[in-house]
Amino acid sequence: MPETLTLGESRLGAAALGSAKSPARFEAILAIIGSGSFPKSGQRDSITHGQRKQLRDAMILEAHARERRDVLVTNDRRAFIGPDYGKRAMLEDLCATKIRTVDEFCREIATLA
Repeated sequence: MPETLTLGESRLGAAALGSAKSPARFEAILAIIGSGSFPKSGQRDSITHGQRKQLRDAMILEAHARERRDVLVTNDRRAFIGPDYGKRAMLEDLCATKIRTVDEFCREIATLA
């Protein structure tokens, strides 16, 4: 699945144009992942390595939401789940995509068999 085009970050030919909802949803994802401290649009010329990772995380989740994927499977607990699961709940509500660790996903799949 191609990531949502993000100027200055995406490779040409490897990204897709987002929907009309994508820009606002992307910024909301960044606000949640970055706990409100991520630089605002237009102020991102010199972001840190950690902020670049947050940007990439937001691009991945926004692509899942854009494509209406049911589940994002990740072990990146810091970005997507948080210490108290609060981030996960906010991101799932925003994106209509479940966020599961690999272990959680495997347990859920095992119950379907």
